[in-house]
Amino acid sequence: MLLERYMKSNIMKQMPVDESLVVPLDYESKKLSPAFRQFKPVLYRSDEQFCCLLGPDTDKGILACAATEEEAMKAWDLAFKERLQSKAEGDEVLTYIRDTMATSKKDVW
Repeated sequence: MLLERYMKSNIMKQMPVDESLVVPLDYESKKLSPAFRQFKPVLYRSDEQFCCLLGPDTDKGILACAATEEEAMKAWDLAFKERLQSKAEGDEVLTYIRDTMATSKKDVW
């Protein structure tokens, strides 16, 4: 039952981004924040800026954009922390994050 719940809660629909716009990242790098490494938001180029997104679209997801890759990732970390403080009902991205953080590997495996 726990494994089934974990599998359902750990599926997040990610907005498709054209591969030519995606900035490749090493999500294992210690230079990235723990939240960035765990949730792996997509970093992509959008016009004259860089954007980081976790979620099904730019309205429902956690989105941050800035002039540089580093600024966009820092802004995403702030947006992530703000979202964690939210009390919004029915926020599927927030539910996904909280469920993922509450479920450790030792609970599942």
